[in-house]
Amino acid sequence: MAMMSAPAAQAHNGYVTSNRPACNGVVEGHSNDTGTVWTTYRRQGSCKGHAWIRVKTNLGWSSWKHAPGSAVLVIDDRIYATEHKGCSGCYVKGIYHNH
Repeated sequence: MAMMSAPAAQAHNGYVTSNRPACNGVVEGHSNDTGTVWTTYRRQGSCKGHAWIRVKTNLGWSSWKHAPGSAVLVIDDRIYATEHKGCSGCYVKGIYHNH
């Protein structure tokens, strides 16, 4: 008798990029569904933006974390979604993980 089993789940990685055309800034974000999330703000023009990030786990959305250059979160929980932006009022780009 043969035993059948479901294939092992693979980690999902996601990437986003957004531009701030008025000042030539670029925001890059990355997340996977198993623990590491980052946003990098690349100042290429007149903007002085920060890298902003927040994470959704089974507890809901975290508060925003920001820093000049890069913001990194290491999460010891399953990640359902992340949001990334380059300033407090900037457009938000999201990455969503299916479980």
